[in-house]
Amino acid sequence: MNNFIRLLPSLLMALSLGVAAAVPPPDAPKAASRPVPLIDRDKNGISDGLQARLTEASPSDRFKVVVTFKGPGDAASAGAQVGNFELHREFKIVHGFAATMTAAQIKALAGRAGVFRIEEDFEVTVKLDRARADFGANSAQELPQGYSGDGVKVCVVDTGVDRNHEQFDDRTIIFHDFVGTGTNAYDDHGHGTHVAGIVAGEGTGGANASNYRGVAPGVELYAAKVLNSAGSGESSQVEAGIEWCVYQYQQDPPDSRRPMVISISIGGGPSDGNDTMSQAVNAAEAAGVAVVAAAGNSGDVLESVTTPGTASEVITVGAVADTGAHGIHLTPWSSRG
Repeated sequence: MNNFIRLLPSLLMALSLGVAAAVPPPDAPKAASRPVPLIDRDKNGISDGLQARLTEASPSDRFKVVVTFKGPGDAASAGAQVGNFELHREFKIVHGFAATMTAAQIKALAGRAGVFRIEEDFEVTVKLDRARADFGANSAQELPQGYSGDGVKVCVVDTGVDRNHEQFDDRTIIFHDFVGTGTNAYDDHGHGTHVAGIVAGEGTGGANASNYRGVAPGVELYAAKVLNSAGSGESSQVEAGIEWCVYQYQQDPPDSRRPMVISISIGGGPSDGNDTMSQAVNAAEAAGVAVVAAAGNSGDVLESVTTPGTASEVITVGAVADTGAHGIHLTPWSSRG
């Protein structure tokens, strides 16, 4: 445990890599012009982003949604109340399900007792931004011997991990594919491999491999592939990945559980912290898992922190090296007095 605590600050900095805005589901009637607000200001049970789109939709228009409950209820009871719909997934880590429903069904279900919120099952994507030196990955490699992450589990929720990469070709990766049907770890995009490399790269392989050793090469590595080859996926896939990571942690007997960290370097739209992804993160924390999420790369503007970085129990890590309009302009060390 002491190993975990000493290593955690540098590990947290290294886990925050990149996040892009959410876009509406592909079968929606009209594309949104900005990230979907995952906020329910009028407390009517429908997130504001989805509610705005429902005003322009016909009753039969279909939307991919995630429904969560604050009381009794599940997909079966919802179907009994509003009619049959296409169910995609039911969750255990949060009380709810993902489905495709008509606008009429969404409006009818939102008014039912026990329903907490209906939000879009929005698409999330990755964007690789500034990372290594300014987030502590290099300095973490200079820690004294013995702080390698031994005894710690790290679960990367991302695009997967390339098990044939030189940084991982000698290690076991416990893997689950929520995009396809793969049984062995793979990454057809690259972002997840990059994240996992910063965390747990072994530093072996080619002539320059040692330069890319991760901050904690001794961790036990888990990978939940929730994003596809384009670096995108639906929020319900991310929530399922978080749920899977927690399940892996709970497989150890309580008296021998090793600490676990979940890394989520992806995100959705601005949120009030009550969206389903944030709920899943909070549930993971309650189960004893430390969750680290990227704040996003949108600077200091209003609503720039995206879910799940908005969850109340997550460790949210923001970028400090973005030199864009809202970033921090760093002075080179050679120019400092």
